[in-house]
Amino acid sequence: MNSKKMLWGVVAAVLLIFSACGTAAAPQTPTDSAADAPAGETDAPFSFADVANLKFVYSSGAGGWSTELYIDADGSFTGAYHDTEMGTQSYYLCSFSGQFTAPEKVNDYTYCVRMERLETEKEPGSTEEAADGWTNVYSDPCGLDNAKELLFYLPGAPADALPEDFIMWMNGAVTEAQLPFYGLYNVETGSGFSGSEAA
Repeated sequence: MNSKKMLWGVVAAVLLIFSACGTAAAPQTPTDSAADAPAGETDAPFSFADVANLKFVYSSGAGGWSTELYIDADGSFTGAYHDTEMGTQSYYLCSFSGQFTAPEKVNDYTYCVRMERLETEKEPGSTEEAADGWTNVYSDPCGLDNAKELLFYLPGAPADALPEDFIMWMNGAVTEAQLPFYGLYNVETGSGFSGSEAA
């Protein structure tokens, strides 16, 4: 009897762990069971290596501000945010680096990661004089600020199942029924990054 109780406890704990990540803002699409898949045909899981040659950009599409994010095959990342404020003659800047946790599958088109580490090169809020007499104002990494849970959307994800704020941040680039590129979504802030080939 005790062994049965222990077995059910382990099963319940495993189910809880796997349901903890990616429960929000994921496309609700049916998935085929492994038993229904043709013999010898399995979908390769998403890995950071799939996006290691991409640049992820968060931007309004208007004005001069943007955040660029580059992800390595081990889930570590680097990036930079920049903006210019003519009225105050200020440059808003942030160079940052960090680490994502291993991807967890939510459905066929969505993988969840968590922010394991995020560091900025300069203390947010600090300032220094730039060479041209303007002021460098160091900020948080716009688009990744307050990030806890993030979702990777794979090419082919049904556009009508993705969050409206994610689609908004794509600035009109999603014009078809399916997402044509990799996307990254900050669940906490509703910020959306689009992936494209890095130069």
